Amino acid sequence: MEHAAPKTREPHWWQGLTRYHALVLLVAWLGWTFDVMDALLWTFVKMPATAELLHLPDDHADVKLWAGGIQATLLIGWATGGILFGMLSDRIGRTRTLVITILMYSVFTGLSFFAQNIGQLALCRFLTGLGVGGEWASGAALLAEAFPPRARVWVACILQSAASIGIVLANSICGALLAHGHSWRYAFLIGIAPALLTVLIRLGIREPDAWRQTIHDHGARAVGSLCELFSLRFRRDTVVCVLLAISGVFGIWGANYCAPELLSQVAKADKVLISNVQTAAQMAGFLACAPLAVYGGRRLAFGFYFLGSLISTPLAFYLSTGPNSAMFWVPLMGFFTGGMFSGYIIYFPELYPTRLRATGSGFCLNVARYAAAAGPWLMGWMQGFLTLPQAASLIALIYLLGLGALLFATETKGKGLVED
Repeated sequence: MEHAAPKTREPHWWQGLTRYHALVLLVAWLGWTFDVMDALLWTFVKMPATAELLHLPDDHADVKLWAGGIQATLLIGWATGGILFGMLSDRIGRTRTLVITILMYSVFTGLSFFAQNIGQLALCRFLTGLGVGGEWASGAALLAEAFPPRARVWVACILQSAASIGIVLANSICGALLAHGHSWRYAFLIGIAPALLTVLIRLGIREPDAWRQTIHDHGARAVGSLCELFSLRFRRDTVVCVLLAISGVFGIWGANYCAPELLSQVAKADKVLISNVQTAAQMAGFLACAPLAVYGGRRLAFGFYFLGSLISTPLAFYLSTGPNSAMFWVPLMGFFTGGMFSGYIIYFPELYPTRLRATGSGFCLNVARYAAAAGPWLMGWMQGFLTLPQAASLIALIYLLGLGALLFATETKGKGLVED
């Protein structure tokens, strides 16, 4: 009588990884941590910085206008850098582009220390944004190509979790400096520190074999084409990914980042504590995307976060009536509105071959940032005739766009990276 052979147990995702894999993840994780930190320093010092450079009091209408304008300038730079450096990453390599982008956002953050007028500061923030956007596309492509298939989703979510640490660092640095009476300028001076990370990249990280083989087969001039993203082969995936990104990016910049305004109204004394809990919940959302994407698929994971964001955003703004209720609803909103960003770093690189991987990933996510630049402005405009909860609820309808786009999305679970 024959007996069925016992099933071989699948290895855990981390089994078989080497020290080199750990180094790649560490470098990419630190790069994204400092990327987010340098990008968000402005969020915490915008009022004193703008007031000083305009020689106006903090509560002046022009100060608020310029502070929002510089935030929009950063987002436009972020979007432009993501597209341009995504193309460059496919042409000159992942590690070279990482070095350029990290140096760019570090140096121009540091130069913000010396800004003598609002125009100089806006220019520095725009150039910082170029580097911030470019680092994401290069890091996402590097991780996708450097790790074995069973580990790729998990390390992508670990990479995205670095964003939460970047938020905490930006908040802590600015809070400590301002609390002790130091100038906002020193926050930007500290922001130059990530430049040291480029030494580790140059010494320890090599270009992925898949990229080197692609350059050998096609040549640098045949890769990184924006036009090819809209060829018959890739058009549908590109449009779907742009819509998925617009839904998430516009939603988080339009409504979720108004949570501090909400907390100032309903829980001013506990604002910092609840904001920190929200950041922790956001990190949990980043990490929870891994098992959802691995076991349920990419479409299910996105659907979970889009639907959760659609529901939790208006609930957070309407039901947060005091510290206790805000402590529950605001972090819950952060969990859902943040978690889908792990989906982007998992899904987008899986749809394009090596010669277009960073170009496609960078383009799809960062086109959405152009739309997101209007989010804070739209939120402020609607508050001229709507309450904050009403305005946030209208912004949250953008998540219906993501849910609709999923109907046309390609499922990549278990398929591995696309190649020619």
